[in-house]
Order: sequence, then structure tokens, then C-alpha cells
Amino acid sequence: MFPRNPDKIRIPAEVRVMWPDGPSRRYSETRIPEASLPYGENGCYVGNYICQHCTLPCQGVYGVKVGAQMAKKWLCSACLDASKPRKVDSGSV
Repeated sequence: MFPRNPDKIRIPAEVRVMWPDGPSRRYSETRIPEASLPYGENGCYVGNYICQHCTLPCQGVYGVKVGAQMAKKWLCSACLDASKPRKVDSGSV
């Protein structure tokens, strides 16, 4: 396998909200490893979703309503699980 060329210019994928109150995804106007799925008719590409809590790339996100205003946030499965109230085992003696 050939080593990567360190002089090669790399175009980073930006993070975009896909529609108002929608999920965030990696997005690029050119096809790159981080954004390789064709999106729309304008020839752009998208990649992984981005969790709106931990900001890490993930395969999918869940739309949940949070806070007093019930604003919608898009969370990865780990952040969704962490946001759920935990059941406390009272135990029996």
C-alpha cells in the first residue's frame, strides 16, 4: 500500500443542518471520504450525521424534544440513552 501524500490538499467536510430544526450532517460540494453520498440535484455530497449534543459523527440520530420550550434536538443513540431517566432498584431485603 502506498503512503498518503502529505502535500495533497484535503477539503474538509463542513457540518450543515439539513433543514430548519433538522439533523446535522457532514456536507461537501465535492466527493470526499467524509461526505460521499450524493445529495440533491446540485451535485453535493453528505456523510455521517452529527449528534447535536456530543457533536460526534454517528450513523443515525433520533429527534427528541428537550427543555421547557420542547425544542427538537437530534441525538445519537448514546446521548439518547444517557438522557433517559434511570430506574432505581429499591432492592428487596
